[in-house]
Amino acid sequence: LDLIFDFSPKFKQVYQVYQGILEATREKDGSILHDVIYNYHPTRSAMDTAVSTLKRNIHYVKNACYFSYSNGPIEGINRKIKELKRHCYGFRNLNNFFNRIDCIFLLNQKEAPTA
Repeated sequence: LDLIFDFSPKFKQVYQVYQGILEATREKDGSILHDVIYNYHPTRSAMDTAVSTLKRNIHYVKNACYFSYSNGPIEGINRKIKELKRHCYGFRNLNNFFNRIDCIFLLNQKEAPTA
């Protein structure tokens, strides 16, 4: 990385911001995240857009750091239902479609880790 950093200081700054955001989310520390986002200086790169989006939604991003709630499992079930609709187009009986959705839901309950 040092060779790339010497070649492109702009990349070094973007990489350090990226690593700071990753560290803050891994550690679930909203204050580090806030510091990284608000100490960022624009570099005319794609990171500018990402950081400005994070600034606009900083309240929600910090909540994601502080709380363990996630809509990930629900989104996973929704994705599987949509995939089922694409692959099984034209069920003759709507009850069969709903039974397949129930099977997906039951499989997800068995796969879910218990705390």
